[in-house]
Parts: sequence; structure tokens; C-alpha cells
Amino acid sequence: MRDAAYAKRAKVIVQNNVIGAGITLQAQVMSTRNALREEVNDAIEDAWREWSYAGYCHTGGTLCFADLERAIMAQIFETGEAFIRKHFRSFGGSSIPFALELIEPERLADEFQTPLLQSAPSGDAVVKMGIEVDRFHRPLAYYIRERHPGEVRTIQGETDRYVRVPADQIIHVRIPVDRWPQTRGEPWLHAVARKLNDMDGYSEAEIVAAQSAERRRDLELMRNLVHSHTRRLARYRCGRCGFKMRQFHWQCPACGDWESFPPVRSEDFELAQ
Repeated sequence: MRDAAYAKRAKVIVQNNVIGAGITLQAQVMSTRNALREEVNDAIEDAWREWSYAGYCHTGGTLCFADLERAIMAQIFETGEAFIRKHFRSFGGSSIPFALELIEPERLADEFQTPLLQSAPSGDAVVKMGIEVDRFHRPLAYYIRERHPGEVRTIQGETDRYVRVPADQIIHVRIPVDRWPQTRGEPWLHAVARKLNDMDGYSEAEIVAAQSAERRRDLELMRNLVHSHTRRLARYRCGRCGFKMRQFHWQCPACGDWESFPPVRSEDFELAQ
């Protein structure tokens, strides 16, 4: 889906319409007289605005809060879900001990399906596609790989390691939830993925056909030009009277002399002279 031009454009449109330039905070602390506390609200919004800088709100120090929102929306569009881990510590010298880590869905150990009877107090927890849930399908923990499975391994024999992250540290956004109990999301375009591939194939076929037609036109034009040019050339010339003909004759039709046409074209004959 990430390589499909139509899907990528649709994702950008969704990001622009849902997130835009970013969803911000507007504090509305009220007084006992049901009036806005302007000084308190301004202080809250200033603290929020400062924390929203990339170096403070993002564990990697790259995405500001608006960029985080757009990246989350992009993941929801592509995979139907997004995972955000909460870290209760300051990053980049922030005065607020809180930051967010965006986790790609591919990092979830979705091959885990084994019951874990000892992991939950009730003793009835199971793991479904990397998410540990209780008997009511309430998430208890998430099994997350420390590295993306598509990354190149630099150490020979290195294996994928994963960590068990408690559910209270993970924000799992799933849109939509078509059936319950459903532990993972569905890509928004999964029903039209084949159609998108067909559209790309059709576009490519149209381009190839147009290029082939253009090549045929070019070849036809070149053939006509060469043909029209060669028709203007006098290929054979009588060595006695200078009569020119396109066909070779043993006897000149003009002067009647025999064997007066050299067996070469006239232009080649002139170059030889």
C-alpha cells in the first residue's frame, strides 16, 4: 500500500482533513463563579505548547506533536491501528516527565498465540497476535520487538528480542473495530488493495501501449522520409550521355550505347571520382 500512488494520495488527503496542521489544546478551567480562569488557562496552554516541541514530546526528538498526530493518522490509514507507548520521564531536558514513542505495528510479535496461564492474576490470560488479554479480552500487556523485523542485522546470528510492556503504558488506537473480540486493526484499503494493483497495472499497460504507438509512428515517419529521399536520388547514370535512371540497364535508353552504366549508384560513382 505504501508504494501505491493512489493509496498514498488518499492517505495524505485523510491526514489533511483529520489532523491538518495539528490538533492543539485549549484549556477551559472555570472558576467557582463559572468564569474562565484566564491566567490558569494561559499557563496550561503555554506549558502544553512548550512540551509539544519535538525534543520534548517525542522520545526520538524528531516529531513535534503535530507531526506525531499526522504519523499516527497515517498508521491508522495503512494498518487500521496505531501503537503509542507512554514514557514517564523527561527527554531533551524537558521540565515535564512525559514523552511518547510511536511504535510501528510490524514490531508487535503477532506470531505469539500461546496461552500464558501464569501471566495474569486470574490465570486465564491468553496471547492473541502479540497482545495478552484476559477472558474478557481486556488488554493486559503487549509483546513488542526491540527492533523492526525488516531492519538489517549487523551481528551474525542475532535474533529478535521482545519486551513485555504493560497495557497501561500503551495507547492502542483501532479504527474500525468490525467485530468483537478483535485484538488488531484492519487496513482501511484492504478491500481495494487488489483493485489498486489492477489500476497500477492498467496505467502501466496504457503507458506501454502509448510508447509502442509512438515508436511505430516514429518508425513510419523515418521510413517515409528515407523513402522520399531515396526516390529523389538517381541511382545509375550513363557514362556517355549522362542519362540517369533508377534501374540498371545494359543499354542506355537515351543514346543507345551498350554497357555504359557502371554497376554502382551514381552518388557512389561521383564519390569515387
